[in-house]
Amino acid sequence: MGRIASFHLIDEPAWKTPIVLSRLGTDRLRLARIHGLAFWRLLGTGRGDDTGRGADLSRSALFAVWDDEHHLDAFLAGNSLARRWRRAEQSWHVRLRSIGGHGTWKGVDPLAGLDAGSGDGPVAIITRANVRRRSWRAFG
Repeated sequence: MGRIASFHLIDEPAWKTPIVLSRLGTDRLRLARIHGLAFWRLLGTGRGDDTGRGADLSRSALFAVWDDEHHLDAFLAGNSLARRWRRAEQSWHVRLRSIGGHGTWKGVDPLAGLDAGSGDGPVAIITRANVRRRSWRAFG
């Protein structure tokens, strides 16, 4: 059994926005200490299908790569972050295997060693980019 990836989307009520933003900082410290978590990135999100400058500050996401499915299961079952996410207004979690991909994330290939999936079922396409301020108009 090889690595598995997960994606977690957490949506909180608008009044919790300051708390959500502060957690982006404190959750980094917690995630760095989770056994079996090989790679992770906390992510901000845009509003709906808008690719412009706007951000949805009440919603956050985590992309994670785990050493194996056992470590992901242990995180979801007992970690304080996962328990908090279950109490969120809305949350969505998915397990991911690789059917292809390319590129690096700050010099790291997060898909290296990921268990192979098949294209027979649902497929997720994850695209991540830094958009420089001078490119916002063209990007949006």
